[in-house]
Amino acid sequence: MGKLERLTPGREEKPWPRSLIEKDELEKWQKYFCDISNVFLCAVDERGVPLTALGGSPEEAEQVERLIDGDQFQNMLQRVAESELEDRAVERTAYPNFRLAVVTSKVERRPVVNWLICGIMDDTEDAGEYENPPLQGFSSILSEKQFLRVVDTLKSITDAMLTDRRFLRQAQSKQQKSAHLEQTAEEKLRSSEFLREMMWLLGSSEPPKEAARKLLQKTGEHLQLDMTAVYSRALGKQPQMTVKWSKKDISWGFESDSKLSWPSLLTPERNLILSSNTMLGEEEKEEMDALGLRALMTMPIKRCHASGDSSLMKAGAAQEEYWVCFGMSEKERIWELEEIRFLGEAVRILQGILARQEASAAPGRRSTSNANKRKKK
Repeated sequence: MGKLERLTPGREEKPWPRSLIEKDELEKWQKYFCDISNVFLCAVDERGVPLTALGGSPEEAEQVERLIDGDQFQNMLQRVAESELEDRAVERTAYPNFRLAVVTSKVERRPVVNWLICGIMDDTEDAGEYENPPLQGFSSILSEKQFLRVVDTLKSITDAMLTDRRFLRQAQSKQQKSAHLEQTAEEKLRSSEFLREMMWLLGSSEPPKEAARKLLQKTGEHLQLDMTAVYSRALGKQPQMTVKWSKKDISWGFESDSKLSWPSLLTPERNLILSSNTMLGEEEKEEMDALGLRALMTMPIKRCHASGDSSLMKAGAAQEEYWVCFGMSEKERIWELEEIRFLGEAVRILQGILARQEASAAPGRRSTSNANKRKKK
């Protein structure tokens, strides 16, 4: 594995855990992360033996390898491998603008896949507090906030991959499992992979409104819904439709005309799950008929302070409430637990898209966890 072998001298490489996840799949995710995030990373086993070559800019990865302190890396890896509470470690190094992170994903409390992540920061702290001057001449740079986000996202995706593989492997190993269980396992795996694809919309360069529309479309097509929409309401004002996708042209007058009364079903106060067989009150039934829906689900989204100049989060706007609606108009629908969970995860991604503009408009410095500054000797 090249120069990274020096980090674990005298240790033999462990067999790859192929029963859970293939090496080429990790290499695919590794390349994607390096390309979009300007980080350098590789997968290692629980003893630090590299399982993939250090990814990142080929011209700069070799320089980064020489910067890694083997003792520091081993201490970080051991700490997260042995801890029952800590699954990631981020530390400063001997260089003011060089960060090192280790994340681990475990199965039955045993580390299975670990990542070594290196990043060159685009801003420099007081160089007088470090042993070496800031690194210069690197094109692959990112902010400290972006680096921490990469660490968190990589951890989440790796956990999801391992969970999916375990679930599928356990299901396949049972000789007596029914065809229904097989189908459930495959659908769960497909849904998890689909959610991971949608997670990339969080880092998309597209405007938040367009990213949100794509997420609604992908969600609607995946679950064969007839309409999905995001609504918002500023304090003391009439709700309004923010972004919408529908399989056919489904439009309601109250979405564009503030003089028309807003249906009480389409409000952000609570989660609402109405299947086709749900017993409805008279008022609810009348509203469902007026909307032309046979099934409806609404979920509130965490409140966001609007800022920036995007069409989703207008400058100077008051605090707004956001919520999302999923509807069926052509066919009956009885919402299943897995569908509800899937839509809940989609809403969490949507929440990140809505907050993205606000975060970029008012960047703040976030202190690195487990930071250990190296003072000049």
